[in-house]
This record gives sequence, C-alpha cells and structure tokens, in this order.
Amino acid sequence: MEFTDFIIKIRSLKNGTQVFEYNLDGSFFAEFGNSIILDASLRVLAEVEKSSGRMEVNFLVNGIVVTECDRCLEKLEIPMDFRTTLSVKFARTGEIGEQIVDDSSEDMVIIDPSEGELDLKQYIYDYVCINLPLQRVHREGECNAEVMRILNGISSGAERRESREDSCGNEERNAPQLQGEVSEESLEALVKRFSTRKGK
Repeated sequence: MEFTDFIIKIRSLKNGTQVFEYNLDGSFFAEFGNSIILDASLRVLAEVEKSSGRMEVNFLVNGIVVTECDRCLEKLEIPMDFRTTLSVKFARTGEIGEQIVDDSSEDMVIIDPSEGELDLKQYIYDYVCINLPLQRVHREGECNAEVMRILNGISSGAERRESREDSCGNEERNAPQLQGEVSEESLEALVKRFSTRKGK
C-alpha cells in the first residue's frame, strides 16, 4: 500500500460523508519500526464527514494483530474491534483564536485549509497501538509448555531456597538440588531461547 493511499485531499473533498477503506498487514507496522506488532490483518474504515469549517473522521477498526506473549514469547493473536473519532478544525494560521487552542486535544487537530491534505497513516498507527492490552499473554494453558515448565521450575526453586534460608538463618550453599528445581542447563537453554527470539 502506497503512502499516498492514506492522504485525504481536503481541497477536493466535497461537503458530506465519504468512506475510505484500508487493509493493513505487518508491513504497515514495520514501516514505523514497530517491534511489538509482528503481523496484522486489519480492516480499517474511515468515514469522513466534512462540513464548513470542520471535519470528523470516524474510524472503525477490526481484525487481529500478532505480537509476542509476555509470558512465553510465542506468537499471540490479539483481536481488535474498536471505534474512535478524530475531529479536524479548519483555521488559517493567523486566525487561530484562544477558543480553538483551548478546545484542542489529542483527538482534535487544527489544519490550515491552504495545506489541503490530512494524512491518516500516523493516526491509524497510534490508535491501534493505544488499543493494545497492557498485558499480552495467552489464556491459561495455551503458553508454550516447555517454557512454562522451566519458568515454573525457576519459581519453585527460588521459593525452596528462601524457605531453607528462613529455617537455617543462612543460605545452604552446598545443599543438593531439590526435585522441581531447574537445572543450570535448562536455565541456559531458556536464556538462549529468549535472546534468539528478541534478536529477530
């Protein structure tokens, strides 16, 4: 998809409502250098309502994005389905009054009509990123079993060591490895796995 596909020609746009449709894949996010979204299949509808002095762009976004699970680092599909609105006010540079400036917000922009264009690309990107959940993990039982076994072993081993330290007053450095504790080999394999995935 070419960059110009996202540019709304304000000057030639008639008053009324027009709808623009975009289909996004992973390459769209790669252009922004985004390392969180690995792939995507999104349908974006931008309903543009233009009137004298202002314009509103109503976005409808649905589909999926692919990211990494925060817990096991395997690929995770996240459904996206949201609506949001971008308000646009037309005002020449010398005519921007205090009221317009006070009314401005993250969801409203002021454009000089002489500029003649509104690029939706950055706004679409920002809205998708904002709507990603803060915690991105598989549902219980769907994480990579091997990774979870190692992580659970690390957690179990740490709890057992803390218990021994509390009961003995100091760390038993030469104590044998307890059942359930993860081996150094497994830990090294996990670190190598995480490093390889992060380096991609």
